[in-house]
Amino acid sequence: MNNTRYTKILFWNIRGINSQEKWDAIKDKVSESACQVICLQETKRENFDIFYIKKFCPRNMDHFAFSPSIGASGGFLTAWNSIFDGIVIQSNSYAITVKLSCRLDNKSFHVTNIFGPSHLTQKQGFITWLMNFDTSGFDDWILGGDFNMIRQNLKIEI
Repeated sequence: MNNTRYTKILFWNIRGINSQEKWDAIKDKVSESACQVICLQETKRENFDIFYIKKFCPRNMDHFAFSPSIGASGGFLTAWNSIFDGIVIQSNSYAITVKLSCRLDNKSFHVTNIFGPSHLTQKQGFITWLMNFDTSGFDDWILGGDFNMIRQNLKIEI
């Protein structure tokens, strides 16, 4: 018998979460995907509470951690289903890492929700942080989000 349990995680750069239109879009996508964890980037929001979370999350997704936006940009949110116990392992202006432990089987994994800086002057700090991020204590780790990186710029002449 296969006792493998699957967890669905949704990563999404929402580009602002301050309207009914966005709340409805998130709610629809969460419902469609049947995800247990959502990781939103670029929320453009300084604060979250459970009443605000309920505008776009189902009732059983009632745990969350966030990093506030700075001014009108950035910010990210990780929210999870009550089937998990969660603890924030690390949080900074680039990412938030949450250790999630399933209440059904005690298996745990780490989720890192990334919103990398879009300004060139801050990218080196982000890359340095990511290269030095200690995951040696993580058995299972999911890393996702918006890295705001371009691998190569191409100049096309016609």
